[in-house]
Amino acid sequence: MKGKVAMAGQEGVLKKEKEYLLVGTYTMEDAPGCTKDMVCGKGIYCYSYDSGTGQIGEMTDLMEMENPSYLTVNQAGDLVFAVNEKMEASVIHLCTQEEGKLRLLDSLSTKGAAACHIAYEENQGLLATANYMSGSMGISLVSQKEKLERQFEICYEGRGSNPERQEMSHVHSCLFYKHYLLAADLGLDQIHVYQIVDGTIEFLEEINTRPGSGPRHMAVYEEDNNAWLYVVNELSCDVSVYEFRAENFQEIQREPLFEGQWKDGNLAADIHITKNGILYASLRGADKIVWFQIRHGNLTKLGSMDSGGEGPRSFCFDWEERHLIVANQLSSNLAIYPMEQGIVNTENAKYFSVPVPVKVLTIPGS
Repeated sequence: MKGKVAMAGQEGVLKKEKEYLLVGTYTMEDAPGCTKDMVCGKGIYCYSYDSGTGQIGEMTDLMEMENPSYLTVNQAGDLVFAVNEKMEASVIHLCTQEEGKLRLLDSLSTKGAAACHIAYEENQGLLATANYMSGSMGISLVSQKEKLERQFEICYEGRGSNPERQEMSHVHSCLFYKHYLLAADLGLDQIHVYQIVDGTIEFLEEINTRPGSGPRHMAVYEEDNNAWLYVVNELSCDVSVYEFRAENFQEIQREPLFEGQWKDGNLAADIHITKNGILYASLRGADKIVWFQIRHGNLTKLGSMDSGGEGPRSFCFDWEERHLIVANQLSSNLAIYPMEQGIVNTENAKYFSVPVPVKVLTIPGS
């Protein structure tokens, strides 16, 4: 039986005749990883895109906003949610997308600092926002697909074992999976797990990761009625595997992303899984993309390659999984690699310049 990926965002969107690529960029020199000599972006860029060739076409729109560090879309691809990563007054933006044009519908303060991730649960219209510098997760509601309403904020206290990076809670991502909501807390080495009951969010458990791990992003994979949670750990530069049984997650495996002599500046970043169970993760510093085969939940390393630039903060598959697209923040470029049956082809790559890209995803036209 084929497995199934359970992730928020673009998964499950249907192919249409027209295709588009969205790129969120850092627009401020004081954003993480930016320097004064870098030419920053201006907001969210939208380009025409051909998944058959991996060719990025003309820019169809540019929505100017400060530091749109993370984007997600609904299943149809006609609603776009963005958060701008600012130290104060981070904002959620709700936009429509039609024929590669973006239109702002509503904005809402997150009441948190440096929002760096947003997840959307379409069935109940819930949004979960990770506020990195305030150590909190915000919950909002999307009303009638055109209005944002704040619900509440959950704040976390404590510290981890790394005094420089884990001096407090740093929530880095959120993930909706069935009737669960998970929040990865890089600062506390925890995954906060909640269940959604009749529209309310109730605390379920804490997954305590190994000290110094720094959990960053998450993905879930299902196979033969079993489910596993995969977490890329930014600080320890590895991937943890948790088996999900009886409403409890247990770590069963941990695989390193880096081999050989350690390089200062190594920081793991993003994680995604193909429909046929190939897990990909990105590693900054070493500037690598690493991939594994999933079999019965367990990971077996298949290969690695250069990211095609410097600082691979984000990557995605196009929705037919014909290409892997890497956003290299520090070299201000996208690298587009062909894929076949979930395996990337390191040859015949294409490159495209975008100023300080930090989030990339593909969407269908509407």
